[in-house]
Amino acid sequence: EEFDRSGLTSSQKQTYDTLESYFEIQLSYEGTTELQSIFAPQSGIVANLFTTLSEFTFYEKDDTDLYLAVLKDTKRYMDECIEFTRKQAEDGYFMAEDIAQQSIDECKKHIKNDKSVLVDEFESRIKSLGLSDSEKKTVVETNKKYFEEYYIPALKSANSTLESLKKSGKNEEGLCGYGKIGKKYYSAIVKDKTSSSMTPEELKSYLTNSFTKVGMSMSNVSQDDLSKFKDADEVLEFLIENIEEDFPTPVTTSYTADYMSDSAKSDNVGAYYVQGRIDDTSVNIIKINPDFANKGMTQMYTTLAHEGYPGHLYQFTASNANKDIPNVRKILSFIGATEGWAQYASKCTLDYLDTSEGIKKLIYANDILGYILYSMVDVGVNYNGWDYEKVKEYMSTALGSADSESVTAATKEAYDLARSNPGYFLPYTVGYLKMIDMRETAESELGSSFDAKEYHTFIMNLGITSIDVYEKALDMWLESKK
Repeated sequence: EEFDRSGLTSSQKQTYDTLESYFEIQLSYEGTTELQSIFAPQSGIVANLFTTLSEFTFYEKDDTDLYLAVLKDTKRYMDECIEFTRKQAEDGYFMAEDIAQQSIDECKKHIKNDKSVLVDEFESRIKSLGLSDSEKKTVVETNKKYFEEYYIPALKSANSTLESLKKSGKNEEGLCGYGKIGKKYYSAIVKDKTSSSMTPEELKSYLTNSFTKVGMSMSNVSQDDLSKFKDADEVLEFLIENIEEDFPTPVTTSYTADYMSDSAKSDNVGAYYVQGRIDDTSVNIIKINPDFANKGMTQMYTTLAHEGYPGHLYQFTASNANKDIPNVRKILSFIGATEGWAQYASKCTLDYLDTSEGIKKLIYANDILGYILYSMVDVGVNYNGWDYEKVKEYMSTALGSADSESVTAATKEAYDLARSNPGYFLPYTVGYLKMIDMRETAESELGSSFDAKEYHTFIMNLGITSIDVYEKALDMWLESKK
């Protein structure tokens, strides 16, 4: 705030506005630390620690020293997480019992499965470093030793702690069950997960209007008419070949598509992109859930577009390779903007398939309406105090069915996710809708002169920023086109 914004260049103003948005979003968490659940299932430290270690990229020999130092430190780090969580429980902020059981089950899964990746596959992960036989032997043996002496004990400590605290939670409902501080924490989550200045009240109104706007049924979409692909590489190569109709040329087509291990698999995740280094766009990894892939690559088409081209891989590498974007911006996280772009970009790729416009629109409607429903439940549970019966009533009304198995299953999933991972679907929902809104605004303002490739070039040149900054920049860009 000590800088005079009016004296900055256009590029500097974008950096200023991006940093200002980021800081304001993060500052909204002030005073809510004890409500942050370190051991939340799926998104907590147990899953993230495994991902950090299993996706660690070894570029040079010294990287093995760094990796082993982190592995050795896991027990100390986990002990601090446990200490914080015990204090959290004492103050009445521990998770509900059924959510704690999900976290316990997650610990057990990692204790059972992580050796196959972190130990058994370790030697193959460092084979490109050119280590001598003696160096390799030392590193491999040290890795196994640290895994057994520090990593597994860390997981076991977490597991036993969660078991001992399982019944200590005093709030079985959403964040608003903690009163004023719970609502404050959820308000911060809304800003963070949507990468915007949106309040929960504004969010609920926006979702309601969006649901009405889409205005199509939630019937299941048959994808039998879509093109068939034999594997992930065939889908990604198809996308690389076709996206240049509407998007700037990718800065890299270098990627590795690999399957998740049993430890990494989740019922809610079909694939994920492992974010690469800001100074090396050549290493890009897409991890695919084999349980989803085994159902057929056709159903994975939009998922791979989301994670690869023109989604996350495409967006992050474009930003990292852009020398006009300062590095300070490249290390910030705007999950609403990045997930929103990936959702929007994957929708765009439906145009490359040999299928009817009706099927494409139905796929879009089925997709976005599901996200809106789950996000509405998220707001209802965490800000408006909805219990399970209220969620079921809402889902039954929205889906037009009261007692079907699908409504019961959707109700339970949405309710559990809202309590265990508040804001889980917001980045995908609000980010997606905002990206669609911006595209529609550009098309409406420019009419026949609208060009998708030019528009996407403008978005890419902005880099990754908050939704507020995107919308502000779009207004200026459209004004310059008149």
